[in-house]
Amino acid sequence: MDTNTTTITQSTKINKITKSKKKNKFIDFHCHIIEGVDDGAKDLKQSLIELIYASRMGINDIICTPHISYGHKNKLKRIENKFEVLKEYAKVLDINLYLGNEILYNQEIVELLKKEKISSLNNSKYLLVEFKRSESRDFEDILTSLGELVDAGYIVILAHPEFYPNYNKIEYMKKLKEEGVLLQIDATSMIKTRKNINAYKFARKLLKAKLVDFVCSDNHCTKTRNYIMYKKGYKAIRRCCNKRYVQDVFYNNAKDILNSN
Repeated sequence: MDTNTTTITQSTKINKITKSKKKNKFIDFHCHIIEGVDDGAKDLKQSLIELIYASRMGINDIICTPHISYGHKNKLKRIENKFEVLKEYAKVLDINLYLGNEILYNQEIVELLKKEKISSLNNSKYLLVEFKRSESRDFEDILTSLGELVDAGYIVILAHPEFYPNYNKIEYMKKLKEEGVLLQIDATSMIKTRKNINAYKFARKLLKAKLVDFVCSDNHCTKTRNYIMYKKGYKAIRRCCNKRYVQDVFYNNAKDILNSN
């Protein structure tokens, strides 16, 4: 029996044990669990460990979103090949895997999408867009840039706005929402530590104002960003928000991404 077959067999046994524990429903569309394509999973073993934890939690749908910036055709092909391998393992755990990209904002996004050098979320009109954490352009420029993507017919999701210190103002986020931009925070931002105190405070403000549309894992297969920490973040959000809102940001709103094709 080869290594891959052994791993699948082990995963099947684990799945039989954990199926009964699936009580909560989650859809995660921001994670880096495809091995060897960005700063996420380093090898297949790390990827499979995270899939097993996801199965235990009750995560049935995951959109993998490797980092991509200016669209290297060869990189996208490599991502797709490794995704197809991981997708087969996920099936054993009753997890549906889909593909997308976390796109570093640049002015060529629309053209790169047309040329199939970068990917939307599950081939939909939804785009997961990020900026550099040190981004310092005038906010009006940010607003205009994302607004142009909306005007081009895309549904723009801004990844982890709590990590952009130069734009951590509620009035800025309200303007983005008025422009049609949706907001996704990381669940782990709600785990208070010295290192993430500013992100934690702003994430709380966003949740209190009900400006958050989605909460995702941003799983990088590290000690601080994984599905165990995602669950801890979920519990923290459940303590401070009403049950319906929690269900919306962790599951209901994300269903539209999967159902939009």
